[in-house]
Amino acid sequence: MKFDYNSSAYSGNLRYTGGCLTGQGNIYITGGSMVSSGEPINTCFEARAADPGRFIRKKSMLNKRYAHGCVSLNGYVYALGGFDNRDADGVAPNTLDYCERYSIHENKWYHMSSMNEGRAFAGVSTIGDQFIYLFGGFHDYEVLSGIEKYDAVLDTWVTLYVKLPVPLAKLGVCSIEGGRQIAILGGMNGGFQRQRALYFFDLKSLKFTTVQGGAGDMKSAKTFNSAIHQHEGFLFALGGNERDTCERFDLYQNKWDIINSYAESVQGTSELNGWCQIYIPGRPSSQHNGGGGMMLQQSM
Repeated sequence: MKFDYNSSAYSGNLRYTGGCLTGQGNIYITGGSMVSSGEPINTCFEARAADPGRFIRKKSMLNKRYAHGCVSLNGYVYALGGFDNRDADGVAPNTLDYCERYSIHENKWYHMSSMNEGRAFAGVSTIGDQFIYLFGGFHDYEVLSGIEKYDAVLDTWVTLYVKLPVPLAKLGVCSIEGGRQIAILGGMNGGFQRQRALYFFDLKSLKFTTVQGGAGDMKSAKTFNSAIHQHEGFLFALGGNERDTCERFDLYQNKWDIINSYAESVQGTSELNGWCQIYIPGRPSSQHNGGGGMMLQQSM
């Protein structure tokens, strides 16, 4: 399913997969849990952004996982943490600290350094060509507030001394301001309640700020599957609550607006919570200034 920025319309069974878009225009969908059984898997699929409905099976991950972080950086796809237990009521969570990365050129997965603390449903964002930031997440039943930074050149993790303003899992993050800040949105707090707040994390000062007067708070509380996305000065928050509401935040005017929901296009969904969202930049055309869209992958 895709949200088109120009027409404000959506088109389009795994859940809790990881997904990312490479600089070469390839989409990768990794892991997830089976909707029918809750069992974790280690599959990896590739598709072209220009034709996101055709998936090609690639080399499977070394480990089964879901609710993991997934990003692309310098020719590699990274799978970070997650759970490997069966996703079912009464089954205790098993949170992973180990990570792996996929060489796109070699079609091969490699072990890499483990995180300092296992986490799932964490917010993840790349900065530049070298760093990956992880925010919060779950460790088993605990909601975390810690932040870790990965150096892809040195293959090392560092835990930052600064923490999130509140513990958060299932939060959305993305880099803004040319990679100088990271936006942190929504999520679930330590009391397992959805949140509305928007924070900005400055990577130079390592301080958090908010929009004055509470203008940065979403109109409805939401949770996300790792990422939110920026497009031409807007942050997009799609689904993540029972009413499937969707909204966008104007980074220049500091205000939220409700946008069309995907609910009318997809039957039988109650939340976008378990879906994988991938931002696909568009190219300018004679009819549209900008283009682009969001692919929302539930199943293959």
